[in-house]
Amino acid sequence: MLLRRRNGPCPFPLLLLLLAHCICIWP
Repeated sequence: MLLRRRNGPCPFPLLLLLLAHCICIWP
């Protein structure tokens, strides 16, 4: 996993999006 704090403002949304994408392409 790539942990980049360049977003600073809101890194959570990006992580959630990534998780959602993984779950979407998982099944």
